[in-house]
Amino acid sequence: MQQTAISMQQETLRRRLPLVVGLLLIASISMVVRMILFQAPQTPEVAAFVQRVRDSQYGETLQQTAARGIIYDRNGQPMAVNTLLYRIAISPNLVSDAEGTIENLSAVLNRDPLEISALVNSPTQYEMIQNNVEPGTWRRLDQLDLDGVFSETIPKRYYPQGKLASQVIGFVGYGESDAVLGYLGVEGYYQDQLAGRTRRQEVSNIPFDIPQDEERLDRGADLVLTLDRDLQFLAEAELQLAIDQYSATGGTIIVMNPRTGDILAMVSQDAFDPNDIAGVKDERSLKNPAIADIYEPGSVFKVLT
Repeated sequence: MQQTAISMQQETLRRRLPLVVGLLLIASISMVVRMILFQAPQTPEVAAFVQRVRDSQYGETLQQTAARGIIYDRNGQPMAVNTLLYRIAISPNLVSDAEGTIENLSAVLNRDPLEISALVNSPTQYEMIQNNVEPGTWRRLDQLDLDGVFSETIPKRYYPQGKLASQVIGFVGYGESDAVLGYLGVEGYYQDQLAGRTRRQEVSNIPFDIPQDEERLDRGADLVLTLDRDLQFLAEAELQLAIDQYSATGGTIIVMNPRTGDILAMVSQDAFDPNDIAGVKDERSLKNPAIADIYEPGSVFKVLT
């Protein structure tokens, strides 16, 4: 009886030995490759080899966008905030029902099944399926509980006051790698402070790889303006009344606290909706005439004459 138990243990060890040896071999090869990457002289030939190795190891560089800083008026009223969209991705090696996954993703995302099939059957560990997916769409996918399908949050800029002070606030757009960039106004001027930092992580295609250090994900700094939302609203209404009354072609109102120099309101005609930049028909409305146009000095010289 005892010999039978010993024989069974030996048989189990014999079956597992090739697996253990294989794992150790893979780990050893990975370490040797890493030593080459760090220590080999970077001649053009070696650099090309290193790049090929990296391409074979890393299937995707993930980028998680840091939340942009909030913009407030002087009383804490939000002028620019963040809402969330989703990036839908998949780990093909975790998919248990490829046909069902392709069918569901195609239907919910309204995508070509052939495109989805290429992603689902990819040999990599990560494939991005679709960016900027609305929360309702992601909820429909999430309820299907598809193996290997997951989401990453993407902050989206939203301006709750609409056109109000839009020429002062500015707007955001997207640069390389979907980076959110501020354009014009305080969004553009304070881009570096509002943007914060994004985090990038390389996803390995080989098992037992040594994880790389991730960049920190730091939220952007908030910005408090001297503008007063309510005064801005009143100034915009008064400007429109004056333009209508005198059939003027335009106008500007600036309200300043003379003791501190704080700008409480800054209004010009034809503001734009920063939530719908694609709908802007005249690019001239994007600029802030109060500070961008050239004006005659007028009566400011009377004190000298």
